[in-house]
Amino acid sequence: MCALALIAVGLRYLMLRDQRRHTERTVATLTHEAAGALALLRGVQATRNAADQRNVLSQAELDGVRAAAAALHADLSRTRADTTAAAVGAFTSAGQANQLRTCLTGVSQALNQLAVGDGSALTSLQAVEQPCRAVGIQ
Repeated sequence: MCALALIAVGLRYLMLRDQRRHTERTVATLTHEAAGALALLRGVQATRNAADQRNVLSQAELDGVRAAAAALHADLSRTRADTTAAAVGAFTSAGQANQLRTCLTGVSQALNQLAVGDGSALTSLQAVEQPCRAVGIQ
């Protein structure tokens, strides 16, 4: 009976020793895999930090581009307003130039009529009175 008990204990010892070796190998494998996973996690964190920094720089550049676009838009609006004002001024100047031309042509005609003794010089002057007054000649 002692021999059977001794054999049973010996078998149990061998089984437990194999299980312990298997458990130790499993623990070693899991430790190695955990170290690899931890290294991978650190790499991912470093990549994420770099991406976050690039995003901050990109956002700053985007904000700069938006500010430049807003400034260009404001400049364009001012240029359009200036162009419109210049066009109105040119139109007004052209109208005044036409009236001045009409006035001077009429005065010149009246002077020619006076020079040749034509009595209709006064009528010629009266005909250009309105354009002359419009340009400030009275």
